[in-house]
Amino acid sequence: MGGVVVVGSANLDHRLTMPELPGVGQTVLSTDYALAPGGKGANQAVAAARAGARTRMVAALGEDTAGQRLLAALRESGVDTASVRVSPKPTGAAFVMVDQRGENQIVVAPGANFELGAADLDRGLAELGPGDFVLLQLEVPGPLIEAAIFTAHRRGARVMLNVSPVLEQARSFLAVSDVLVVNYGELIEVAGMLGMSIDADAPTLATALATRLQNVVVCTLGAGGALAATREQLFEQIAPAVAAVDTTGAGDTFTGYLAAGLAGGQSVAEALSLAVKASAQSVTKPGAIPAIPHLADLG
Repeated sequence: MGGVVVVGSANLDHRLTMPELPGVGQTVLSTDYALAPGGKGANQAVAAARAGARTRMVAALGEDTAGQRLLAALRESGVDTASVRVSPKPTGAAFVMVDQRGENQIVVAPGANFELGAADLDRGLAELGPGDFVLLQLEVPGPLIEAAIFTAHRRGARVMLNVSPVLEQARSFLAVSDVLVVNYGELIEVAGMLGMSIDADAPTLATALATRLQNVVVCTLGAGGALAATREQLFEQIAPAVAAVDTTGAGDTFTGYLAAGLAGGQSVAEALSLAVKASAQSVTKPGAIPAIPHLADLG
């Protein structure tokens, strides 16, 4: 069975809870403030580890208490942190605003995340082999993502790219990734970036994109579940009904579980089903990493 190597960001989340998210120029009062470990890369690494996969994280943290807190959170979840480097830059930070419906707005200050370089990648991917997945997002420098994809394929591993946030640099990574993970809004952005018609529903658009890129396109649909498309097949999974408290990290929980399932030999349908279940459970608790369920919690 393969493992998962996550190359990505690690941030300390500053979580603010409020009745309504602010509009432009508006000031609102927060009803709660909390600090918690997060960042797309770290969230996905923890999710993959809690899903039972052998997981390694390639990241950069600052020489500060935030970095120490993140490192502890990764280790406590069973993530191999031998390739997490300490940088003189401050640890990345995310400022997360959450309303009473669990919807959020997020601003990220990259900090040490943008200090990742070729040497970190060489060390982190040194033991990569066939059956493994390299899991990437777009919160670290573009050249690093490109190098990670090249190294993964050279060593027979597969690449899962979470196209988030959608940046112009993503265009060159799309067709060389084996699995793309997007939400519906990101799906529309990616299709538009490639000049495709976006006047279609999610299943049709995901199938068209998978056909165009010759890979697997996975689209999360929030409370509607998720789907996975290839040019030949479409898999759809409805999400269980839950009372959402905070949707922060739900997509990362999904992506980490999906990577763990595929690396562990599950079919696309099996991995999709488990990832949707884990993601749904994660929104019933506040925070990102604190809310990610362990495999045993899913029943």
